[in-house]
Amino acid sequence: MKAIQIHQYLNLPSSLEGDSANQYLSMNHNVAKPGESESPLKKNQMLVKVLACSISPGDVIMVQGNMKTMMHQPFPFVPGMDICGVVIDPNGSTTFQNGNVVVASNGIHPVGGMAEYMVVEKDECVLKPKKGVSVEAGASCSSAISARNAVMEHVKKGDRVLVLGGSGGVGSAAIQIAKLHAQASFVATTSTQTEFCQKLGADLVIDYRIQDWWQIMDDLDEKDENN
Repeated sequence: MKAIQIHQYLNLPSSLEGDSANQYLSMNHNVAKPGESESPLKKNQMLVKVLACSISPGDVIMVQGNMKTMMHQPFPFVPGMDICGVVIDPNGSTTFQNGNVVVASNGIHPVGGMAEYMVVEKDECVLKPKKGVSVEAGASCSSAISARNAVMEHVKKGDRVLVLGGSGGVGSAAIQIAKLHAQASFVATTSTQTEFCQKLGADLVIDYRIQDWWQIMDDLDEKDENN
């Protein structure tokens, strides 16, 4: 199968400049397909044909070797942990079947996504919503999980919430989860993309280039106290 492989840790961005880039990463057309006899699927694993793979901050940390003491990966390895793909071997799953389009993250072992096929843990997969395209779905997994954990574990019904960076991956998910699921009464966020954040459900969008968000929040608190 085709896959991007990392041959040594990168020092970004200099490692990708000039003719030396191939020393660090390359496109290989003859990588062994996972799940075959040399590396059979284990219990709770599935084989997925990758439709889209996103690059997250975790992937950057991985290819730069900043996690090598905790997650050492022998070279060459295939980067990428957040994907959208089609199940081609459910491996006995009672939840998924051949042909299901899923969103998956390989966060515990953040490798394998930038290839034609990837082995994923069944517990790290969900069915892709019918709305949305595969590229969007592949880019949502780790960010949405981080947002969900932060919001649902700490925000209660009626709370007021401030999301810093509302147009980013985690922020855009946090606004929606806080408003729709945690039922926050008021969601403010910082961003230069006002219309986008308002469509997500933000009640107040603070342009941090011209406004100090902490001052605005203090003013809101003072106004509430006076009322």
